[in-house]
Amino acid sequence: EDCSLTLLYGCRNSDEILFKSELDLLAKKNEKINVVYVLSHSDEEGYEKGFVSADIIRKYAPEDKYSIFVCGPGGLYKFLETELPKLELERKYIRFEVFSSGKKSAEDPKEFCIRVINRGEETVINANSNETVLCAFERAGVEVPARCHTGECGFCRSKLVSGKVYIPEGGDKRRIADMQFNFIHPCCCYPES
Repeated sequence: EDCSLTLLYGCRNSDEILFKSELDLLAKKNEKINVVYVLSHSDEEGYEKGFVSADIIRKYAPEDKYSIFVCGPGGLYKFLETELPKLELERKYIRFEVFSSGKKSAEDPKEFCIRVINRGEETVINANSNETVLCAFERAGVEVPARCHTGECGFCRSKLVSGKVYIPEGGDKRRIADMQFNFIHPCCCYPES
């Protein structure tokens, strides 16, 4: 796609940067890629100091519209909950990766048969209670539209005709109308029946 990418990579110090040589090589080979390392626990020349904050994002963001994709541990997510609103971006331009499966651990994972009606074609597939419904679709070769795999974009939005799914706390990104009319995002829910 015709776009540029700025990677704001946060860690404690330069010794902890994973894949640094590979990332630097990508940036060197492609003028549309910029890698910025942000160190929270050391002040080293050639690196930003602090956290990946609204100020750091603003410093490296383009002047026109841009999207933010966040990947990292829960602490980063909590920190960015207070930082990202400072940027005054529409919510649709901010995406969070699911940093853990979110599935409650099951002592006995269960297997379910799911009847899928996709574009008029009916298929019966097996789904494990420890995998997302979308993962079961993909494993069975059922092609459904999907993009973010975190419930954010709604591209995989599907009607749950019967049965139950588990949606991890904080992982339900559906619109209110979708909840009322039993639509789910298969990418972030797990079969329960």
